[in-house]
Amino acid sequence: MPVIKTGSFQYLSSELDWCEPNFIWSFYITEFFNTMSNIPIILFNIFQFKLYASYIRNSNNHGLVATILVMVVVGIGSAYFHATLSFAGQLIDELGILWSIAMLSVNFWPEPKKQFISR
Repeated sequence: MPVIKTGSFQYLSSELDWCEPNFIWSFYITEFFNTMSNIPIILFNIFQFKLYASYIRNSNNHGLVATILVMVVVGIGSAYFHATLSFAGQLIDELGILWSIAMLSVNFWPEPKKQFISR
């Protein structure tokens, strides 16, 4: 098992250990298939950003840009957590998920109807 640092960034410092056996497929990656399953999440959102690039330029929709970037952070954070099972990786993974929930709620929640009062 590789040694990185002590403390929160140390391998296997998280209390969570999923059902996948550790260090079976790679010397450096703790949960290989959980880590590799995040690559499509990252690539899909980068592809989505390129797909919507002209729409983003023309519509000035910063919420869509932020949502796509947060989903890339979710993929990277989850890959880091499953690669190391470190406590810091767990926090980064969970923080990215909370950011994505917040961004999706803000961007896709319907706006309240504006009440116009005539005087």
